Amino acid sequence: MNALDENTKETLYRKWRRLGWDVDAEAYDGHVDPEETIVETTHAGRHDDRLFEWLLTFTRNYWDLINIKKVLRLLDRADKPVLGAVFDIAMAHGATRNFRTITEKCGPYVKPQILFHKMGAFEGLRAQEIKNGLETYKKWGLYCTMMDFYEDAALRRREVLQKNPLLALRALLGSNIRAEILFFLEQQTGMAIQALARNIGYAYSAVYNEVLAMVKNGLVVEKPGRGHILSLSEHIRQLLKVLPA
Repeated sequence: MNALDENTKETLYRKWRRLGWDVDAEAYDGHVDPEETIVETTHAGRHDDRLFEWLLTFTRNYWDLINIKKVLRLLDRADKPVLGAVFDIAMAHGATRNFRTITEKCGPYVKPQILFHKMGAFEGLRAQEIKNGLETYKKWGLYCTMMDFYEDAALRRREVLQKNPLLALRALLGSNIRAEILFFLEQQTGMAIQALARNIGYAYSAVYNEVLAMVKNGLVVEKPGRGHILSLSEHIRQLLKVLPA
């Protein structure tokens, strides 16, 4: 168990601020990867119950904008029992049942643990968490009595989409490979397929096939020469400037 250093805590607060948490922190500058932030918070949230509460809130409120395949690719970096509990709770509160694809790959702790490290450090609090722990957490080898969501400390969805172009694209197209391709080509023009695949974390073949369809439909243009150098078509670039619709 490593303590949560202040720089990591501040950075996560700022990232979640950009992703909709109305917390007293400056919003993070630039793009915030939602799946990486979720994974980071499965560890940091065990040291800071406010971070964990917002993680529960985000997965419940923005479940339709979470890229399941991307979460699966990051699985080995997560606290898997915590991640499983978070997505189980999201499903219990109306999120897509497709999150089972994630929970099925997240096993429980063999030896149960107190979810919040600070609770486990004090015998009285530890005993209370074990005695009154919720079954939702026990399934994952965790003891925790907290099941809260931020209702008043959440920014409006439209404001979140305005500040996060990738989430706006996902709201329009779904949380899929096409949204990821359009986002990265909007950020960087003249990108080769191999570099694009590396940036979005999909297999080269999947990106190649999707790009072929996008070129055919006029969404992307491929410059002559070697390496499949790609750019957004001008009319798509103009359209993306006015997102969210």
